[in-house]
Amino acid sequence: MSPLHEQIQHELITVRIETSSDYCALALQEYEPTRIRWAFVCGNQSQRYKDLLIRPNHDIAGLVIKLGRSVRVDAAMGIAERTRLLHEYAIMSVEHLKSALAVPITICSEAQGALLIGDRCDRIYEKIDMTLITEAANRLNAMLSQMNREELRK
Repeated sequence: MSPLHEQIQHELITVRIETSSDYCALALQEYEPTRIRWAFVCGNQSQRYKDLLIRPNHDIAGLVIKLGRSVRVDAAMGIAERTRLLHEYAIMSVEHLKSALAVPITICSEAQGALLIGDRCDRIYEKIDMTLITEAANRLNAMLSQMNREELRK
């Protein structure tokens, strides 16, 4: 594992622990801006996330990248809307997540990824959770801005 990969993985573990979440993942756009993949994860129950190719506007990561802002699915939402989103967002189905909060990863002033925390139980994300995940995203932005896509794939 390269030093960059180790730093990214350490950041995911840190934010997962700080937010008391079950799952944390980083999605990044690939060379083609029409494809996004979950590049780094921790707390996963399977390797199925590797098979997910996300298109912009689809899944929680695609929506975060398109909008350039945070998206959450949690117990504060209406049950009908939350149930629909749990089935619509593939990463939530694959990892059996019932709650998730995702923020954009900005590289060269453009949303090109998403940092997600998730839980396998109903949860309402608090302001502190948003602060912690945003701070982690800012640290990842700095790391990733110095690297190119080729270096991330090593």
